Amino acid sequence: MRAIQFKLQRIFVLAGMLSLFVVYLILWGRMIVNPADRTGTDFIAFYAAGRVAQENGLANAYNIELQKGIQENEVGFQLGSGQVLLYNHMPYLIPLLQVLVSQNYVASFSRWTILLIGVFAAGIYALRHWFPENERPTNKPLVWASSVLFYPSFVSLLLGQDSALLFLGVALIGWGVYKKQDWVVGIGLALTTVRPHFVLLFLIPFLFMRRKVLWWFLIFGGFLGLVSISILGFQGTKSFINILLISAGGEWYGMNENSMYNLIGLLSRMPIFISPSAIRAIGWIAYLSGILAIFVWAARTKELRRHHLNWIILVCILLSPHFHFHDLTLLLFPLLTVGRVIEMSLFYRGIQVILQPLVTSILLLIGSFAEAVNLILPYILIAFLALLLSHQGQIKPESLKNKL
Repeated sequence: MRAIQFKLQRIFVLAGMLSLFVVYLILWGRMIVNPADRTGTDFIAFYAAGRVAQENGLANAYNIELQKGIQENEVGFQLGSGQVLLYNHMPYLIPLLQVLVSQNYVASFSRWTILLIGVFAAGIYALRHWFPENERPTNKPLVWASSVLFYPSFVSLLLGQDSALLFLGVALIGWGVYKKQDWVVGIGLALTTVRPHFVLLFLIPFLFMRRKVLWWFLIFGGFLGLVSISILGFQGTKSFINILLISAGGEWYGMNENSMYNLIGLLSRMPIFISPSAIRAIGWIAYLSGILAIFVWAARTKELRRHHLNWIILVCILLSPHFHFHDLTLLLFPLLTVGRVIEMSLFYRGIQVILQPLVTSILLLIGSFAEAVNLILPYILIAFLALLLSHQGQIKPESLKNKL
């Protein structure tokens, strides 16, 4: 009977993964062949920065007027004031974009996507090392395959976002923490600077434990910083800071605070009579409070563990002042971490770890077709993960095995 159940489960998993893969191919294909869709993605900002660097030099990559000219050429009409999708990402990516992009927008998008898929694959490999050998899930090939197909990761590829670098950075942090390889943690933290508001939260624990990590971060992060300053120069750095300030304002085209999946996004969608600037202020206060809370917790903690990193991830998602759906790829870490708890729980008897990313991807994909569901489902998932993480230490797998 168990053998039949296992085979049926395996068929369901394979069918689910194949369905996701086919749907992803269809969605990406429809996007890339439609001029309006492909130029309406976030990639156009990356493309514009790379093309400006090619035509006007690296130091001018953050020139808004030059970015506007490149984007107008691709969309085929004149953009109004504030309609430019700004490249507000880190400067050290620009030399890479300069090499990857060309006058052919579709080919450039395709090359960028292939690179990001490779980065995601590296992140999945690093994610494997979050788990001790005796805690790694059964059916490992299927688990990692379902992780590669995680829906938020696909959305980041569909948009041309650089979430893969953030994913790899966090995966390396967890790998380095478990293997006690401080230099690996340092590289992970350096990569996580693609989201500066994230890296600060991950850095705080290392102020109190394993302080050698800070030196490695200064080496790798300092290198990226020197690269950024050297390619931009004084005027380019001013333009970069200007774009960061515009983005922090939250009102420029593409910021879309109403569609964020953090506290600011939640408050923006609630029927409350609070101005956007007041909501933004609440969000920043919550973010600073999160920093303070992690600071106090880290000062009292003797050892950083994988369990703690998952809590930091949830804090990043909810309290970061800027967070969109494509960065929900980070949920894969707590999903797989609590998967073993779910697998061994009496209540979830028979459920395999592999189902966590797969079922979550299917639910998020279906939910994307209904805006109301799409805007609330991630919060339910976060609450579910927080509940399981808070009870993780209370569930003893060995005792449960004896009862099963």
